[in-house]
Amino acid sequence: MKQNTNDELQGDKSKKLDKSNKKHSFKSGDELKLKVERLSQGGGKGICRTDDGVVVFVPLVVPEDEIKVKLTKVKKRYAEAELLEVIKPSKHRVEPPCAFFNDCGGCQWQMVSYQEQLNQKSKFLTHEFSRLGFKEGIQVEPSDNEYRYRNRIQVHQKKNKLGFLKAKTHSLVSIKDCLIAEEELVAQFPELIKAEKERRLEIAKDESGEIHIYEGGKRPADLNLFSQVNSKQNEKLKTYLIKLIKDLKPEEVFDLYCGEGNITFPVNSLFKEVKITGVELSKVSVKKAKEKADEENTEITFLAKDVLKFLKETNKSPELIILDPPRDGAGEAVIQEIKRLKPKNIVYVSCDLATLTRDLSVLTNEMYDIKSVQGLDMFPQTYHLETVVKLSLKS
Repeated sequence: MKQNTNDELQGDKSKKLDKSNKKHSFKSGDELKLKVERLSQGGGKGICRTDDGVVVFVPLVVPEDEIKVKLTKVKKRYAEAELLEVIKPSKHRVEPPCAFFNDCGGCQWQMVSYQEQLNQKSKFLTHEFSRLGFKEGIQVEPSDNEYRYRNRIQVHQKKNKLGFLKAKTHSLVSIKDCLIAEEELVAQFPELIKAEKERRLEIAKDESGEIHIYEGGKRPADLNLFSQVNSKQNEKLKTYLIKLIKDLKPEEVFDLYCGEGNITFPVNSLFKEVKITGVELSKVSVKKAKEKADEENTEITFLAKDVLKFLKETNKSPELIILDPPRDGAGEAVIQEIKRLKPKNIVYVSCDLATLTRDLSVLTNEMYDIKSVQGLDMFPQTYHLETVVKLSLKS
């Protein structure tokens, strides 16, 4: 996702930016000594400030690092820079364990201690939700595995080289290991290289533990992959969500963007006598969900339908709507339809903080109160995180 520069510039209201027409004297190529204040949620870069308040974004740095940088892009209110030297390392700085870290671009934060990664993500949430009127500090549930957590990865192959594309380029970074991937996936590398082809591959472990490899993103329709790339965190996600709603007494539940029923089935186990409808655009996912429902002899209704179309065609007002949209979020049209239906409770699961808060700003405008927010670190060593929010209709 692109860095949301405006949001980052507003990040610390205690340090006011100069919004006048006064021009600063910096230009591209200038070298500066700065101190890193915090990390940005829209790209994971470090945020620094010059003496006259100009924000400078710098990659590969850690909060409290004292650094020397070279400016690469200069705008009126902010600048971007490359790191030249860490003059005084932060107490939160650690040695990245991956030999390919600086080149690969897949991880942004291996040089940040894991506890500080969690601290920064907690700050992301606390700051963003305070702007929505939720003033409590928000914690992030750590991942059991800081590394070796991904159950699927996409790699590129060029002849006898296998790896990832360098950040913002088409250049291949040849690798022999990926420390955030489960070891069974990496074990496939030597055999793949022997083929000496030019292709894009996905290597994935299914729910039974079997490894699958397929080209060009053409995933077999009958493949039962995990719903999330971090299997253990996904179990925590479902456990937390059930705890969140267990005291509700709904007569009907909508699970929107339900996929193959990752959340739908646990909710059905909790509310056995409740009518539950799962809505998902992917016909393949709905087919798998229906097959599982048949195997478990459950009466969940799964619909292969666009969520917006489904909502427009119903006048039912369920007591609970759960939504877990893709990274782009639900969007205003869907949110407006949800507001029209006025469900008593909403649980929103999101992997993108920017689109989540965008959607919630519409819901919380005089209609819903945010009751709880929980972060889950689904993606250690990166700036991404999963968030679960519960909202209730205002009395």
